[in-house]
Amino acid sequence: MSIGGIRLCVAVCLLITVSMACAQEASSSGAQDFKELCRPVAVTEPACSYTALNPSCNLFINRFSPVAPPTIYARHGAIISVTVVNQSAFEKLTLDLKSLTAQVPPDQLANGFAALNTALGSFAIIEPVGEEVKIQEVEPSAGDTVEKVLAAQTELKQDITKDCPEEKKDCPEKKKGLPEEARTALQQLKVVLLPFPAGVCQRRDPAQDLEPLLHTTDWLKTVKGKLETAKNYLSDPPSDTIEASIKSLERRIYGLALNNSANAYQLQILRKNQDSLSAALVSRDQIADKLDALAKALDKLAADVDALAKKKEDDKNANKKPEPDFTISDPQPHDRNYQIVTSILNYTNRLAPVAKRVGGEKFLGDDATLLSTLGDAPAKQPILTLSVQYMDSPRFEISAGFLVPFTPYHSYSAAQTETASAPVVRESLTYTVVPAAMINFLIGREWIMARQRAALLGTFAVGYTPATSSVALAFGPSFSWKSVVISPLADLGRDVQLAGGFTVGGPLGSSTTPATAPLTKTVWDMKPAIGMSIRIPLGGSGH
Repeated sequence: MSIGGIRLCVAVCLLITVSMACAQEASSSGAQDFKELCRPVAVTEPACSYTALNPSCNLFINRFSPVAPPTIYARHGAIISVTVVNQSAFEKLTLDLKSLTAQVPPDQLANGFAALNTALGSFAIIEPVGEEVKIQEVEPSAGDTVEKVLAAQTELKQDITKDCPEEKKDCPEKKKGLPEEARTALQQLKVVLLPFPAGVCQRRDPAQDLEPLLHTTDWLKTVKGKLETAKNYLSDPPSDTIEASIKSLERRIYGLALNNSANAYQLQILRKNQDSLSAALVSRDQIADKLDALAKALDKLAADVDALAKKKEDDKNANKKPEPDFTISDPQPHDRNYQIVTSILNYTNRLAPVAKRVGGEKFLGDDATLLSTLGDAPAKQPILTLSVQYMDSPRFEISAGFLVPFTPYHSYSAAQTETASAPVVRESLTYTVVPAAMINFLIGREWIMARQRAALLGTFAVGYTPATSSVALAFGPSFSWKSVVISPLADLGRDVQLAGGFTVGGPLGSSTTPATAPLTKTVWDMKPAIGMSIRIPLGGSGH
């Protein structure tokens, strides 16, 4: 192989390698963007807790993976700030109030004791509207005047409709119908007019329908360029030129009639063709206006996207805290009843109005469209429902669990030893677990720790001591986190002591008159204990 051939092979191999690398890089870039959009949302504190009574807090929703939160419990007067991240530039979001409900707070102690005893629509590609242009043939006359007019009408029809007869193989390139890129642009527009793709974040790789969402600016620029190219193609020749040609043909037909160069039937056919040409011009201009309206809508959308990106960048450089998209507030902050606010996060497609305009048989201008749609309600589509319950912190709550005293319970009996001639007093020590029900009183206000409810409580417990078959009373402070209550308590219970002068290991009477058991007495005894219990929901945020 010559040196030139070797160089050519090396150049081809390098070209193929670079092309494959670029394609792989573009593919990996799209996948990376896709994965970034589906990552868990980075929340700004204080984030709303789903288990605690919240002060003013922030709630974040990922548009690519919207998950409806459970009911959010908030203090009276708190403001819930809602931010939707990864929004689509093709959607306009609204948070619409669905209902306001007042609810009487439950009797928490009654509930606690009861618990102790027993969850765009579619957009069709519209073909050219108006009458189909059919140039009717006429019988040839002796001369060629009628044929020339007919040929001019046929040529003008091809200029308007961009269509050529199938049998005409040498049809000029500029007269072969609507360009394919215009149809491609309309197909791409249909993708963004459909509802948001479901299960986006469950996909392994981004699909074609996500391209407008992942690279919005580039996509808008590309589709807008295709629409403008198609519009310019359709508008050539200009409407003024076409109208002048139609009027010229009209004068020629009039001349044929004056010169008796065409019979009545021929004149009727030629004039009908003239009407078809006028209708075709109106139809062509309507399609061009529709493509122009779509291009302008995309241009405005691109400007809005650029302005929003610039604002975010300016706020970031200025270390300005981003503002929430929506807020939910207490409708009656001074009412002690529960206030339940239910709202729906809706979206409307920003391109739907212009798509509706261009999808109709007759295209309307901006002012005519505004007048014709005054009574139309926005076609909103729900994304998810948010429910916030405003309430006061419950002061009392019930929990059920057990106590473990650190010191044992006592019992005494007679025992026989090898060295003693008579029975002696034996002491038995018993460590036991005391099942108990606890009444807790909130000290101060509960707070949020690790996005879970935490609180300090004052606790009074009533239990049953198996070792003595008697009641146990306990009191002390408690710490509650989530549903668990940990309580260092003082356990006041019944215990047994020796009486009548008996001592542990001492004789139980004499060898001649032994006693069967030592004398004892029951006394109240205070023991340090640790308690653990589970809170019983009493309504509201008692999770």
